[in-house]
Amino acid sequence: MAKKGILARKMKKPECAAMVALVVVILMVGVYFLVKKNKLLGMEGFDGSMNEKPNPGEKEVIFVLFFVDWCPHCKTVKPEWEKLMKLNNTKVNGNTIKIQAANAEGSQVEKDAARDNNVEGYPTIKLISQSQVLDYNGARNAEEMGKFVKDYCNKN
Repeated sequence: MAKKGILARKMKKPECAAMVALVVVILMVGVYFLVKKNKLLGMEGFDGSMNEKPNPGEKEVIFVLFFVDWCPHCKTVKPEWEKLMKLNNTKVNGNTIKIQAANAEGSQVEKDAARDNNVEGYPTIKLISQSQVLDYNGARNAEEMGKFVKDYCNKN
């Protein structure tokens, strides 16, 4: 009888199951990082996420998107909000513009910010200054949202 080569030998069932499990785990990790890198996970990792409740200082304006992960309208506005992020920390008429996003079902800080700002539907966009809170009801594109914030800064 000829000797069986290393590839021809039969694997025992536990060895085979362990090998299959290892391959599946490696594939899942690879898919996860591919999806994350290409920003296909909804609002997860959303730039501008809120670490503290909006508390604008003098000559500071905070423009906030309140969203939830499951909302299709929120997912639609995300690419436009990411474009709007180029205005973050810019100055217009002496006012510093801050662009933030808050997952209303995320951290306790984000939940509290949504509650404190009377957010009832999603997406909700608000401009917050020291003197007032304004609802933004315009078009959900970066150009129009940026114009709204700049116009406010130029008037105040």
